[in-house]
Amino acid sequence: MGVIMIITGSVLSASNWAVGSFCMISIGTWEYCRIKRQLQNDKLKIVVEQINELNRKKAQAKATEKAKQVDTNI
Repeated sequence: MGVIMIITGSVLSASNWAVGSFCMISIGTWEYCRIKRQLQNDKLKIVVEQINELNRKKAQAKATEKAKQVDTNI
């Protein structure tokens, strides 16, 4: 606020610049954090899908192995 006040000589103009700067920086920071959070959520969804697929394959292999054991016991 001090630099604008020295340049323009008006407290009102300096205040407007201060509020405007605060708003722009706040919006920019919020957008940056929102985008980072979205990317993180996207990566998390991919990891969860991969883990679910792995668990499904393990369960299927276990069921197949159990079915083979039942067949050999008959």
